[in-house]
Amino acid sequence: WHRQDYDYPGKNWVAKPKVAMLFQIMSPAASRTPRATVLTNLFTSLYLDTLTLTTYDAQVAGLSWALTSDMDGLGITVGGYNDKADLLLTQITDPLVTCLRTKTPCDWANPSRFETIKDEMRRALENRKKAAPVSRAMESMSRIMMKRGWSVDSLLNALSHSNIDLQTLSEHVLTVFDQVHVEGFVHGNVPPSYAKSALDTVVTALGAKPLPEDSRDTQQVVQLTAGRLFAEPHTNPDDLNHAIELYYQAKEQGIGVDVTATLLGEMAAEPCFNQLRTIEQLGYIVSCRSRPMMGTYPPAVNGFSVIIQSSLKDPQHLDQSARNFVDGFSRNLTTMAPEVFEAHKKALLAKIREKDMTMSDETGRLWGEITKRRYAWDRVKQLEEALQPLTLEAVAAFAADTLDLTAHSMAVWVYGKKMQPPGDDELLKAGERRDRLHSVGEFKKSPPPFFPSRPAARAPK
Repeated sequence: WHRQDYDYPGKNWVAKPKVAMLFQIMSPAASRTPRATVLTNLFTSLYLDTLTLTTYDAQVAGLSWALTSDMDGLGITVGGYNDKADLLLTQITDPLVTCLRTKTPCDWANPSRFETIKDEMRRALENRKKAAPVSRAMESMSRIMMKRGWSVDSLLNALSHSNIDLQTLSEHVLTVFDQVHVEGFVHGNVPPSYAKSALDTVVTALGAKPLPEDSRDTQQVVQLTAGRLFAEPHTNPDDLNHAIELYYQAKEQGIGVDVTATLLGEMAAEPCFNQLRTIEQLGYIVSCRSRPMMGTYPPAVNGFSVIIQSSLKDPQHLDQSARNFVDGFSRNLTTMAPEVFEAHKKALLAKIREKDMTMSDETGRLWGEITKRRYAWDRVKQLEEALQPLTLEAVAAFAADTLDLTAHSMAVWVYGKKMQPPGDDELLKAGERRDRLHSVGEFKKSPPPFFPSRPAARAPK
């Protein structure tokens, strides 16, 4: 993909001789297991470390680059002045895997730096275990709701194995780059031929076979068919706070659902804070909002989420307060004054219409459309058109359909203060109507149903 940066009326920045090049390298082998994820992260860190001195002059000259990883593979970015950006791209992609294929020593295969980076990764993972309970709750929610997602403990366990060495890493890198699908975006003051040449540079450097579409083990979102509850102790037992996230999943997908869920979140934000923070004084962190979850292919799976962190009440109490608020808010939606509803719509419309202020803003927005495989270049217009006819009655109907605790919800409770979650008997005595989820791993092995990773193919005419 290519977009020329040029000056036109209403644009908020002046075109400069700059370019941004972004490439996503899809490879299921990069994150298929905790071990694969650890090895991929070790490689990206080691590679970045190795090329720091090599690319120092380029960075002084106003260029930057990065190699990242995610659940679908790896990403390469290069940005800055366009005069030498293509040379930097060649410099950082040529050594990626060529040395392994030609069986020559790789600059990045430095035993001393490898052990140092392993130790740095171990410390970073240990520090993640000390994150705030609310961060733990949101992380666990994402791990439960996504097809691939690994706990900190599973990553630490994989990292601790004795066979995590340079030889194993080299074999993993060859596997990751054996079959790939590359998608790129070049944005800036360069012609289309520059973009094509940049893509050719990456593809040639990787030297990989094309990854067939039916072999792309893409990220997907769990489709909830009941109310479920997962409770766990905080990995930092000395933390004095508890936290919950209560998530209600919308049953359908599409831009209309996205707009309605976002508007519902905007409408609930202030009364949620007022009730749970100001009146009930549960804690300093209280939030009600829409909660979109995105797999590899569109559309997003949207929903509504309540997040609370508190040192005063345990997760059972926080969950009950959240449910009481959601039930009352949903019942009373139709009593909202028309002028208040229109004010919420107007505020959301203003957010939708916010213009890009820099080239980086535009790059990020367009790259988001590409990585989400949505390619909705006119998404702002689509969102406006979906919002304009939305009525209070329609939002209330969506809320009644979505905010159904026993039909399609997921709650994560995180216990601090060295407390352990209650047993099943205690939960049942409290009148709990949701299914108890005891192990994320067992839940994924079932496996649960997932929303389709891509739109269903149209039947031939």
